[in-house]
Amino acid sequence: GFLDHPVVAVRQATIAALSALNHPQTTKRAVPLLRDGEPYVREAAVKILGYIGQPDNLELLLTCCHDPNNNVRQAAIENLPYFEGQEERVIPLLVAALESDTPKVRASAARALADIDNNNVLTYLHHSALKDTDAWVRYFAVRALGQRKARDCWKTLTQIAQFDEANQVRIAAIEALGQVGEVQTVPILARLSQVEEADLAHAALMALG
Repeated sequence: GFLDHPVVAVRQATIAALSALNHPQTTKRAVPLLRDGEPYVREAAVKILGYIGQPDNLELLLTCCHDPNNNVRQAAIENLPYFEGQEERVIPLLVAALESDTPKVRASAARALADIDNNNVLTYLHHSALKDTDAWVRYFAVRALGQRKARDCWKTLTQIAQFDEANQVRIAAIEALGQVGEVQTVPILARLSQVEEADLAHAALMALG
């Protein structure tokens, strides 16, 4: 009953509790909720099934990636990386979301791709997400490249660190350059450490370190 509570915090606490308990009946009780008329009930069910991560739940979450509600699709996208060994089915769907869904879902797709151990992921992030018109999509793509230590992308990251219109994206790119560790970025990071924007300068100093 708490899954359809109007207060978001109550629903989130209920989702966390059910996921942690992982009772044998949880999946059975959650599956019918995917057809509930209320989007936030479907969203809660997706999060529970995704956290449990049983192989049989993957097909259900793949279907939910086409739900008409933005939050339900986002929840499904975010939980796909939990299904290890299913990259061939998961990656095409994440790429499709990254290229054509709403900004919020595209950002979630970029985050999800970062958690999938597949070399092709870097190509999708580099050639699609980094050029996205939404700053948060670019932000999560940049963080993903840093997380994966994508040395082949260091030139693109230096351009983003210097010229992206969103400061959070520039800071993420600077941090990613520090993770990549390419020596040729040192002069650029040194120059960025002298800029007036304190957050950018601090990030550059940390990356140099």
